[in-house]
Amino acid sequence: MGGKLRPVDFKKASLKPIEKDIYHEHATVQRRSQFEVDEWMSAQQASVEGRDLPRPVFEFNECGFPGEIESLLYGNFKKPTVIQSISWPVAMSGRDIISIARTGSGKTLGVIYSSWYYAYS
Repeated sequence: MGGKLRPVDFKKASLKPIEKDIYHEHATVQRRSQFEVDEWMSAQQASVEGRDLPRPVFEFNECGFPGEIESLLYGNFKKPTVIQSISWPVAMSGRDIISIARTGSGKTLGVIYSSWYYAYS
């Protein structure tokens, strides 16, 4: 397997530029009051640092994922974990992010879906 693969001359390759800012804030997220966001952050014992950070999403349908991904998520989970709610909008906005959370909090799934979305959108 892979025996016929040859090195790619990237100087001659015509590659499509990678679009990193693919997040479009859902109308529900836009309408959510800052008070509601602050209350949610407090209840989740979450904090964020940075400038002009996007608001967290509370439901999978607020993420902007393709229908297939949204269906898979809703088929297996009730809603995003706290780390996913905060990190997905930041990552899909093309921003650098460091997320710290307990083991089992959904970090890996968050990275997988964000990476898949970048690769196939």
